[in-house]
Amino acid sequence: MLLPGGLWHKQQRKRDFSFKPVTGTLEFGIAEISGRGYAMPEAVTRILQLALAQLAGEVPTGQRIEELCIADRQFLMRELQLHLGDSETWYSQRCRHCNESFDFELDLRTLPVAEGDEHYPFVEVELDKLEVCLRLPTGRDQAELADKEEVEIPAVLLKLCLLTQSREVDVDAFIANLSQEELASIEKAMEQASPGIVTDVQVSCSNCNSINPVYLDPYRLLNRGYGNLLAEIHSLARAYHWSEQQILALPVQRRAAYLTMIDADRGMSH
Repeated sequence: MLLPGGLWHKQQRKRDFSFKPVTGTLEFGIAEISGRGYAMPEAVTRILQLALAQLAGEVPTGQRIEELCIADRQFLMRELQLHLGDSETWYSQRCRHCNESFDFELDLRTLPVAEGDEHYPFVEVELDKLEVCLRLPTGRDQAELADKEEVEIPAVLLKLCLLTQSREVDVDAFIANLSQEELASIEKAMEQASPGIVTDVQVSCSNCNSINPVYLDPYRLLNRGYGNLLAEIHSLARAYHWSEQQILALPVQRRAAYLTMIDADRGMSH
């Protein structure tokens, strides 16, 4: 599979990645990381390091995962959600107009993905008699911004992403002297150059037919929790006297098959 952006390494853009097979160990690890109170950027890095089998042709390290652009990290978190079998076909939403709840169907697999262009991960912006070169924000930048006040974030992020050719350039002074129009031009150029996934959709309320904007959280996996996993471990341990480690090592399909047989023996349907 290919990332929409990719890692820039030794003047090359590498986009390939793959996930490990889904086992209880992977599911349990994701739930454990999500529940430990890490800041979002760190939780995403840890989960992707746990779940990826390879990234850009190499074993994924935390450092390399942090080097991914934000759009790639969002893409991987959604792809991991699908890899775990969660395509979220049905959603519930409260209408902004009639205030009634309604359900709508949406398969995440059908949503388009925007790829980075030939200049990725670099962005050039023409200002007044000046050309500015930047790189797209990464997971490491997100981590740097995690403890910053909201008003500080634009200037700090710009400083992190700005590429200067001379050590004589006073970056702080340069950023401070940018006009609002110039800052808006830089922000627009970076948004247009960035790869990305769909995070906002418009859906019609089934009650009043009004159109509602809906946000699709790319980090929804962080709220997945254990689900039925602990109950399934309990059922398999009671039936077969296996250890937790043995149960978690089972591929998810085989775990489901054993649970079906347990339910059949009890006269239940799984």
